Amino acid sequence: MTGRATSHTTKYGSYGPYISYQCYRGRYEPDHPRPYMVSERDVLPWVQAEVARLEIPATSVSMTEDPLARDRLVARRQRVIDNYEDGLIDKTERDRKLVEIGDELERTGSAERVMAVPAIDWSWDPDTINQVLRSVFDAIVLGTDLRPIRADWAVPEWRAA
Repeated sequence: MTGRATSHTTKYGSYGPYISYQCYRGRYEPDHPRPYMVSERDVLPWVQAEVARLEIPATSVSMTEDPLARDRLVARRQRVIDNYEDGLIDKTERDRKLVEIGDELERTGSAERVMAVPAIDWSWDPDTINQVLRSVFDAIVLGTDLRPIRADWAVPEWRAA
């Protein structure tokens, strides 16, 4: 089963704010591996090592994507959750809609996009880093323990051996 993990910032953790990634499908699909949330500190060293393999040729890759589509789907997912919490829809309807939105998010993630990949500065804010990472990778595949096992590069030729 595949899904797209979405970043989440917790402001009041035991040791201060932290970032985690959650596959929202994991909450609602009983066959989804557990856990469905992983701390950024558990995956970041692996991602940094994989990004260090990035070698972009002088020619650029031209693709197209609606950059706001993902934001609209994330907002739509939150409205579904709010509607459920407000009692406007039942659990079955909530789950159906969330799976539908999850599927749309996956299709959006695999759509073509403009690839202007800057060098990554790991001191940037997480949203900016994630935007760059989405231009480098189609997916970072996690194992059942939510640890990275491989990256699917947007352009496989960009990965140096």
